[in-house]
Amino acid sequence: MMKRLLCLLLCAALFLSLSACGFGRLKNMELPPLPQVTKAVVTPKPSYVPPATPEPEIETTPEPAVEVIPEPTTEEEPVLMDGQVIVNFKHTEYEQFDPEEGKQRILYFAYESPYVTIGGRPDATAVLNGQLAFLDENYYVSGMEEDGNGFNGMLELAEDNYAYVRQSGKSGQSLEFSATRTVRTERVDSTLISFVFSCSEYTGNPRNPYGEVGCVFNAETGELLRLEDLSTDYEALKKQLVHELVASTTRDKSLYEHVYIDYMHNDFYTTLGKLLRPGAWYFDEDGIVFVSRLYELGPYEAGHAVFHISYSKLKGFVDDKWLPASRAAGGKIRAAAMESQQEGSVAYLDRVEADKRGQELCLVVEGTVYDVKLTRVGYEDSFYDKQELWFCSMMQDAAVQVVTKIPEGIPDLMLRYTDAEGKSYSRLITLNAEDGSFELVKKKDVVPVG
Repeated sequence: MMKRLLCLLLCAALFLSLSACGFGRLKNMELPPLPQVTKAVVTPKPSYVPPATPEPEIETTPEPAVEVIPEPTTEEEPVLMDGQVIVNFKHTEYEQFDPEEGKQRILYFAYESPYVTIGGRPDATAVLNGQLAFLDENYYVSGMEEDGNGFNGMLELAEDNYAYVRQSGKSGQSLEFSATRTVRTERVDSTLISFVFSCSEYTGNPRNPYGEVGCVFNAETGELLRLEDLSTDYEALKKQLVHELVASTTRDKSLYEHVYIDYMHNDFYTTLGKLLRPGAWYFDEDGIVFVSRLYELGPYEAGHAVFHISYSKLKGFVDDKWLPASRAAGGKIRAAAMESQQEGSVAYLDRVEADKRGQELCLVVEGTVYDVKLTRVGYEDSFYDKQELWFCSMMQDAAVQVVTKIPEGIPDLMLRYTDAEGKSYSRLITLNAEDGSFELVKKKDVVPVG
């Protein structure tokens, strides 16, 4: 264990020394001319059938310490329109304590799991949730990497670390290791379902690993999508994607601190072309996104480089079915107490238990809204997302029941949605100070006290 840590420190020192000797940033370099990309005409390829994946062997799993927001919280599956998508989230965590007295926590291992329901498509729903369950198993076994630590590996590291600190008598060294995985929705509709899994590990090293993995599923079949599945002319699509990745390094100033010239090995096209791999891409509402690994395009301090390619740059290269469909109509959302709603006046799609000990309210949609998302938030100078709780691709004259504890201070539950024109709305769920009714307020209207 100590030899492995020593090797990692030596590698990090080598990277830093090389950085000091000349790892320049993009703003001081000249790129090769961009090639002209033309769309070739080829014979459509047959549908991709993934090979069977053997079930992983998993060591004995301890009972999780906590499981909240189970899949889905209603007694029956929600009745949805064809292609309408609901995503619930489950939180699972494990805690391990020191082997001597059992008081000092030495490992915290936790992950978020999405559970999907697709209206009118039970087979696709089953396939997709089966693949998500496999991702959970794989994370438990291997952690962030295919041959990573996983729960058992992290526990072994934590136990070794605890024994070392106790025997050496060193003070100030952390006794607790951790591994966490969160998940967020990026684009969810009747065509595709795009998730991003964010992973991080802490093992006492100041350069602990972290990263993001994109997973995009076909909403009609439930199968995981590859880049090759997006076009009947993948060679043309590949050239266009690499073309846009290279072009981004000159027009996107946010990349200047994340992409280093010396990491390009004198070939931007080959180096950035390696981003066209499983897990490194996903769709959001604006286009396709590519994310690099740590150390891939710069030193640790550079973090990840994130490349955005808009849908307008994909037209003619990605098959039209994968591009966002136009939206019609519009609507709004209001918050109300459950008892104030007349029975049968609105169709309830789901029940979300953000806090079982809390109050019951409902979020009622009048008309049509899209990308409805409930997120637990925190506040430090500004609001930030802590955990996604529920998502619905589209709601039309319907409601969702929410059980949550409304704090006396700063609100901790955020509602987001978009209208037919794509305009986004963010509202905090709180209580009216005068009459105690539920209301949705803008972030700017919340004034922190103290």
